[in-house]
Amino acid sequence: MKYKQLGATEEKISVIGLGTTGSGTAADSNVQKAENRIRIYKTGIELGINLFDTSELYGGGYAEELLGKAIHGARDKIIIASKFNPDNSSFSGVMKAVEGSLLRLKTDYLDLYQVHWPNPFVPLSETIAALEDLVRQGKIRHLGVGNFSLDEIREAQSFCRHEVLATIEEEYNLMCRDIEKDIIPYCTEKSITVLAYSPLNRGTLSWNPEQRELLETLARKHDAGPAQIIMNWVVGHVPVVALTKTDNLDHLRTAVHAIDLRLDEDDIKKINATFRSKLCMIPTDQISLQPSENRPIYHTVEEAMHNKYKWLPSPEMLSRNLLFKGTFKPIRLVARRSTADNNNSAIHMDRYDLIGEMKKFWAWRIAYGDDRPIPAYVREVEA
Repeated sequence: MKYKQLGATEEKISVIGLGTTGSGTAADSNVQKAENRIRIYKTGIELGINLFDTSELYGGGYAEELLGKAIHGARDKIIIASKFNPDNSSFSGVMKAVEGSLLRLKTDYLDLYQVHWPNPFVPLSETIAALEDLVRQGKIRHLGVGNFSLDEIREAQSFCRHEVLATIEEEYNLMCRDIEKDIIPYCTEKSITVLAYSPLNRGTLSWNPEQRELLETLARKHDAGPAQIIMNWVVGHVPVVALTKTDNLDHLRTAVHAIDLRLDEDDIKKINATFRSKLCMIPTDQISLQPSENRPIYHTVEEAMHNKYKWLPSPEMLSRNLLFKGTFKPIRLVARRSTADNNNSAIHMDRYDLIGEMKKFWAWRIAYGDDRPIPAYVREVEA
């Protein structure tokens, strides 16, 4: 395993960390599924992974419970990074949230505690003050933020009186490369670690035949799999550590072995040139809202504003971030090849993260109604 420095600290973290999403909740889990997750985490430690990323949001805290069981007897070997829900961003909310995480993880301290999403209804200065107070109390060692724009990162840093930001957690993969423009250069300069979630784009490794062919060619060249090529590319960026999630031991070992590859300069140039997502502006009335198999969705702005399904962050929260701070990530859409040129045929939301895409869709609608086309990356599929 290879390691990088955690921010400007003296801590060393594995270049591949294990995420804990998808654990389900205590109500819908079963013994076999829970035992498999614990086995994955323990095997990760054996393979040299020392960074584990979790959150009170994942499974309503159940992910933290499982991780707490897995790390019993190995606490001093690992770095635990957890996050609090955006609606817990007030001073008292942060204090309450951390106690819940510590209890579920069965530990006295967190190595890293992060703002999961910005909350426009709570002053960021108040949130940062709470995190610094937790450092003073010894309940957390380092602090970070997640899903922040560069301006928000700078704002958070300006409110730090005694600490510095150690991390920024952001989505980063070959399909979502927005942070290359400003956040990665800034983090490189300021010695802030980028924790990259969804490095494999949740299994959608390419969006067109040209990208797929390149990955297969590079995989043959390096005697590896396409996913390994991507993981190696992700962690090849100086400040970036990849957070992967799997329920399969073979996939875990494959991800770990990916760091041993040596992509040459020509490989990297080809990847960078081929994986460029074209930003489109799509009228919102052309987007078909497909229901999730397991979870209900909203069909009107009023429903999204009411948020009876308790989506976090809420569409309204994302809408305010959009209006007042300009924070918005393009939505992901899927179109048959015949509709990708934005004609009147319906375009569907990518099932990559359907509820996540729904949140962004309704945030845009709350902010702008039907008047403005929404920024989107459109993946083509065969008709």
